[in-house]
Amino acid sequence: MAGHAAYMAVLVALDELLGKETKGRKSAKWYEEQLTKLDKKALNLFNYAYDTLHLAMAYDGNQDAGVSQAGLNTAERIISWVETKLELQAA
Repeated sequence: MAGHAAYMAVLVALDELLGKETKGRKSAKWYEEQLTKLDKKALNLFNYAYDTLHLAMAYDGNQDAGVSQAGLNTAERIISWVETKLELQAA
């Protein structure tokens, strides 16, 4: 459950920066395409968050504390990156 919540927080933050997908459900592919154009390091973090938070923790139910902590740390890094980008855009 924590993995899904953290992954959704990452998507909400990215939506603020990238804008929302205009049709259908949000897809990881769409976020990957947008981040590819913007920042390769952020793309790598997103892919790691997807694998860890969305797949391993949410779908597969991996309850290893180390995996959980690493996934949550990645979510925090992405959200902080988005905050920094938004602050730079506002300046």
